[in-house]
Amino acid sequence: MNDYELPWVPSKLPLEKPFYKSIYQSLYDDILTGVLKPHDQLPSQRELSYFLDIHFTTVTHAYDLGLKNGLLYTERGRGTFISPNGISDHTIQGKEGVNDLGILNVTSVENSLAEFYVKEAIKNIPVKKLLRYFTKSSLDDSYDRATQKWFEYLNIDVSGDMVSLITNGGQNALAIILTALFKPSDTIVVDDFTYSNFIELAKTLHIKLLSIPQDDEGMKLDQLEDMLTTHTVAGVYVMPFRSNPTNVSMSIRRREKLAALSISHNFLIIEDDYLRYLDVEKQKAMINLSPSHTIYLSSFSKIVAPGIRVALVLFDKKFEQKMKHSFTNLNLQEPTLDFEIIKYLINHDFVLKIINSQMKQIKTSLALFEDVFETTAPLSPFQWIKINSAINIKQVKDRLDKLGIHVLYSPQFQAGGWKSNNDYFIRVSITAINDLAKLEKLLRTIKRTISPS
Repeated sequence: MNDYELPWVPSKLPLEKPFYKSIYQSLYDDILTGVLKPHDQLPSQRELSYFLDIHFTTVTHAYDLGLKNGLLYTERGRGTFISPNGISDHTIQGKEGVNDLGILNVTSVENSLAEFYVKEAIKNIPVKKLLRYFTKSSLDDSYDRATQKWFEYLNIDVSGDMVSLITNGGQNALAIILTALFKPSDTIVVDDFTYSNFIELAKTLHIKLLSIPQDDEGMKLDQLEDMLTTHTVAGVYVMPFRSNPTNVSMSIRRREKLAALSISHNFLIIEDDYLRYLDVEKQKAMINLSPSHTIYLSSFSKIVAPGIRVALVLFDKKFEQKMKHSFTNLNLQEPTLDFEIIKYLINHDFVLKIINSQMKQIKTSLALFEDVFETTAPLSPFQWIKINSAINIKQVKDRLDKLGIHVLYSPQFQAGGWKSNNDYFIRVSITAINDLAKLEKLLRTIKRTISPS
């Protein structure tokens, strides 16, 4: 057997001791430089050990290290492959000391209607409720009223065998869902560009992501159907309204088809409906199209304030034991203060007043954005803007960094790993800055930077 018969061999030979670390480092370097690309297959451990004339377990040790660090994934009966997101870090965090148009703060909290009503809520929350150890909010009548009222506002039918769960925000909810209902090496299908922190969460839990492009109706389900013939898909993650970061909304026709596929192929839909409260039409949710195959998620940090970490998760009763087991392992108990605040805001209709105020701010910021970029854009707190193909994305980033402007770039959202093309985008949060004169100045600077002069 020679190296031409193997799909990959370490680039630096002979190996240095310890051999397993040398093999791992070669893997890392070749992924980093693009020699090994997402989903490339590696030689079997036995083949590589034979070629390198080393013990089989040494290669096993190197591959195990790659699996542990997210560089590799395995498929039973097929072999070991390169993970699409093994080296890149997609985690999104805010930046201090700059004009932050990257982090998705839908509205400024300071001196806002949200701040006023949160203060009202805190004044009316009995302290004894905050000091107790309590994990059975579902037994509390005020909990039932609040959750029922919120789901009614979202036009979500919660009849039948539906169970809800309070979590510490959307990201925490996703962690509970993945640890409860998926296992390492499972495959979840996502949009080509998707929520960055979901990519990182899946990588942490050794869950494989496969990506499918969108069109103006959402995920291209003909490609999903093709994928279902060649892969065992455990789940599909979607944001049906204003998908982050592309702002695409899934049509009702596409939702119905995805629901039918989830039933016929027995996979779970994770429905992250984080901006549904802004959807005037409130199209039918996946949870009501395929209730036994959907986990529904509605979070409040975009509505009230980033520091209020509360999400409601809705699912069929058959998932209750696994979900609550995972919840207890990760959280121990519910977010007492945060949920008491949300419960008060819902039950007194203050949350609707906050939403109406937020809608006005989004419309004001959107009008300014459309004027600066001379375009028509969706009603959304963020916008997805194409960088002119004649301009290098690194030049854009270097220029905006120098000017103290923080935005997010399309590779941070790319679930399928690095792809060689000329289509790059930036995501800009148009509601992150209340000062409209300052926002206009920043948007005009961004426009000059991403478009040729």
